[in-house]
Amino acid sequence: MTAKIFQAHLIEQEENPAFALWRLICCFLLLFPLTSFGQEEGGYDEISVYFSVQGVGGAEIPAAIYGQQAYLSLPDVFDFLKIKNIPAPRFDSVEGFIIKEEATYIVDVKNYQIRYQDKRFDLKPTDLIRTAGNLYLKLDYFGKVFGLDCKFHFRSLSVKMKTELDLPLIRLLRMEAMRKNRAGLKGEISPDTIIKRDCPLFKLGMADWSIVSKQELEGASSENLHLALGSMIAGGEANLNLSYTPNSNFSLSKQYYQWHFVNNKLRLMRQVRAGKISSQSISSISASVVGVQLTNTPTTQRRSFGSYTLSDFTEPNWLVELYVNNRMVDYAKADASGFYSFEVPLLYGNTELNLRFYGPWGEERTKEETISIPLNFLPQNEFEYSLQAGVLQDGDHSRFTRGKFNYGVSRSFTFGGGVEYLSSPTSAGSIPFANMSLRFGSGLLFSGEYNHGVSSVGRLSYLGTSNLNLVLDYTRYVKDQIAINTNTLEERKLSLSFPIRTPNFSAYSRLALNQIIHPSGKSTRAEIMFSGSVFGANTNLKTNAIFTDGSQVGVSSNLSMTFRLPSAYTFSPRLQYNYSQNELVSVSAALRKKVFKKAYLDISYNYNLSSESSMAQIGLRYDFSFGSASVSARRSNNKTSFSQSARGSLMYDRSTKYLGTNNRNMVGKGGIIFLPFLDYNCNGHHDKGEPKAWGLKLRVKGCSRVKMDRDSIIRVVNMEPYRNYTVQIDPNSFNNIGWKIEKKILKIEVTPNHFKRVEVPVSVVGEVAGTVYHREGESQKGIGRIIVNFYNSGSTRIARTLTEVDGYFSYLGLPAGSYTARIDSAQLRKLDMMAMPDILPFTIKGTVYGDYVDGLELVLQNIDRDTSATVMAVKEEKMLASKHKDVKEKAACLIQVAECKLKSKAIAVRDHIRSKFGSSVVIVHEGLNFKIFISGFEDCEESRLFLPKLALEGYSDALLVSVKEYVQAINPESFQTSGDELINRGLFAVQVGAFGKRSNALALQAHLDAIYNQTTAVEFEDGFYKVRFIYFNGRKNARNFLYNLLGKGFTDIYIVPVFRKLSF
Repeated sequence: MTAKIFQAHLIEQEENPAFALWRLICCFLLLFPLTSFGQEEGGYDEISVYFSVQGVGGAEIPAAIYGQQAYLSLPDVFDFLKIKNIPAPRFDSVEGFIIKEEATYIVDVKNYQIRYQDKRFDLKPTDLIRTAGNLYLKLDYFGKVFGLDCKFHFRSLSVKMKTELDLPLIRLLRMEAMRKNRAGLKGEISPDTIIKRDCPLFKLGMADWSIVSKQELEGASSENLHLALGSMIAGGEANLNLSYTPNSNFSLSKQYYQWHFVNNKLRLMRQVRAGKISSQSISSISASVVGVQLTNTPTTQRRSFGSYTLSDFTEPNWLVELYVNNRMVDYAKADASGFYSFEVPLLYGNTELNLRFYGPWGEERTKEETISIPLNFLPQNEFEYSLQAGVLQDGDHSRFTRGKFNYGVSRSFTFGGGVEYLSSPTSAGSIPFANMSLRFGSGLLFSGEYNHGVSSVGRLSYLGTSNLNLVLDYTRYVKDQIAINTNTLEERKLSLSFPIRTPNFSAYSRLALNQIIHPSGKSTRAEIMFSGSVFGANTNLKTNAIFTDGSQVGVSSNLSMTFRLPSAYTFSPRLQYNYSQNELVSVSAALRKKVFKKAYLDISYNYNLSSESSMAQIGLRYDFSFGSASVSARRSNNKTSFSQSARGSLMYDRSTKYLGTNNRNMVGKGGIIFLPFLDYNCNGHHDKGEPKAWGLKLRVKGCSRVKMDRDSIIRVVNMEPYRNYTVQIDPNSFNNIGWKIEKKILKIEVTPNHFKRVEVPVSVVGEVAGTVYHREGESQKGIGRIIVNFYNSGSTRIARTLTEVDGYFSYLGLPAGSYTARIDSAQLRKLDMMAMPDILPFTIKGTVYGDYVDGLELVLQNIDRDTSATVMAVKEEKMLASKHKDVKEKAACLIQVAECKLKSKAIAVRDHIRSKFGSSVVIVHEGLNFKIFISGFEDCEESRLFLPKLALEGYSDALLVSVKEYVQAINPESFQTSGDELINRGLFAVQVGAFGKRSNALALQAHLDAIYNQTTAVEFEDGFYKVRFIYFNGRKNARNFLYNLLGKGFTDIYIVPVFRKLSF
């Protein structure tokens, strides 16, 4: 690597003997190059390698190859691993800490050493490569010093890293996975957009129909017609079911109609039902109830019950992982006494907990526990109620009312109660009732209910290890009660179930006992069932025994099996055997075959040996897209009968003029219509002239049927109403990379009997690409890790990107419009560099496939304090007058904090800076913008040291502005540092060059006067002769002229605000 000792000056110098001697020395050094590492020199290749971490993933990382040795970018590797690192401005050092704040490190380039955790590692000059924008460390030292063992594969240009450290990246990914598991258990997924359901005043959406006809040879025939209509009325679901049989009269009492309003976000009342309602009564009611029901119970199924603290002891310093339903949701390290604690999420139903313990020497232990939460438990402090009132269609118009409530006292105790009234002559009148649910430990549950004057009910259940489930039920009826149509006095039930698993056999077994006590005696029924897979065949064996007072015990078994045969046949034999009579009662067999892809052929035969009767049947069912139809024939007891049926549904959406069909019942269900379109202006709205986008792919969680029509519209049907569905849109749906989807996860609430219209904007974006070079003397080379910011026409930063190792940068995601590219000003200050040009304009055109702009070039150059680079460092000089009399005697600097279009916003920024720092703040009205400046600094160095404080407050784009001594241009009395007065100015000049020799400036002026019809001037400032075009009324005019100069090949051009009219 050759050290670059000489860099040509940008400003011409007078020829003198000292300068001639200096040129001779430089020539000598160029003829005899020096070798140096840890500097910004050549002799190596900067590339990108794929850096991967075992169990985590990988990314492209800048690297350098010198000979056969690989070097990795230290800041990039640590950034990927989430290790804190702070590079020095010129990458002379990198410091930070690993995992713990006390584990500090510093990589010292100047002294060739690394200090980490009070240890020092000496480096060779060849172990480090420093460039203008990066620092590379030899691959071996990542493992020797930091414990990050890396292996470089030259053929694939990849680096694989292994480590025993619990790095921040690994810990973050593990915590993110646990958060997702906990959210998945509770059904919580963070969407990008939440779309609420519609509540139209009236909308007809769904209809179901069915026809059934039966004929019997030498007998009667019957027909039944059914029609169901589903609509939305006044924001609620309205369903009407009509049934008609030609041989009977049409009766309104046999029809079903109901209006159902739902708002799950309300707390006092979430559901209202009107029409035929479900009575949910204690009393036996056979007639329909027409009335109203109010409740605050949500329609959505509860999943999360809360959480509880699980704590115990294990071995000291062991790692403990908590798994809920086979998903890891948390982990902890036991303390010195072995104590650990978890906050366990509880779910309704059975929750399987699994604790896994890991010792320091590879020991492993496990512990399992099951927690059962039935649905009759409420979360703590939650209150629910239900009120019903209606009239029975029993001919007597009996009145029925019922009110009940439930309250969650704690996680283990829920109680409730209420009262029921029925005015029927055969009813018990008013029935007060109360209920409670208790949980003892993790698996023992008790629930009880008392119905005054009617019955008492109790249930005790236990869920043990290995899924052992024991349930005891007891019901006692009050003698001579008339509310429930039964003469039973007591009911006793026992159920014991557990799984059985062997290598060739797995089954579910259940033992059930049911005893009924009535006035004339008692009867007991016992049942043993085994259901599972035996050598690949689904098998069910059920044995029943009936014990009745004064009667013989009856014991019988039913065995059924299902075999899958070749050619998609399914064969199901069944038999029944009576042990008491020691005889085979019946045998049957069924054969099923899928034909024509959508048709099913069923053949069955049954023979009863006790009654010597038989039954044979053959049927065919075909599923069309619009419905299903079936025909069958049966021969039983010398009688032959035939039946035909057809059913289907209709779906209608007025907004898209869609009329569809389905072979499933759709009334009460909902649907979603997705309409993707090309969003040219990226405003998220479907404007006129924006076409449809073809090819969108999505997945709806909980729904398997997603249909795309020819017109690019996607329809999802047969969805549960009032449920929130999570829709995941595939971001790689389109072949065109210029089509982007901003909102990828949607949460949509489904409306019953209605298609929810969801427009999916597909943003058409463009791509910009270019290169950032680092100029040193007469040569320039691409530079990596440089931040390029992109600003829109309103000077608002909307995106940023990072250059690759060769200086190349690209960004995809810019909507159509005018933009500028700029190097990040904060990074330039750290690197002590300047960019040429400072602002690079470009335009993204609005096209169907997205525009592509290439060839942007930005050049970085080190600032030389002894040359005109000092002048170049301040790209746009701001010359403000000051009321202080000593301003003529010394040059100072201001800080431009921000630039606002609104005066109110500028005043807000001014007030914030005053209250935070107590600084003197000035607002200047320039053209259409209001600029905020901080003044009162002694010199430029003091103002430069103030910039980091502003960056911490969010003003990262603040820049230095030189104060010029043009007091005559502005009335000093009108300029107040308090910022209460605004200075209005609007003249600008375009500076095209700055020279140390006046002759060079005059030569350029003469050249410009010859080719441009625009006044030029030469001004002497800060020891340099500056050539400028004067004057432009407004920044816009000056900017347009600047673009013209750029097109002619001029570089290093700047717009300079003018504070007075100069005379030359």
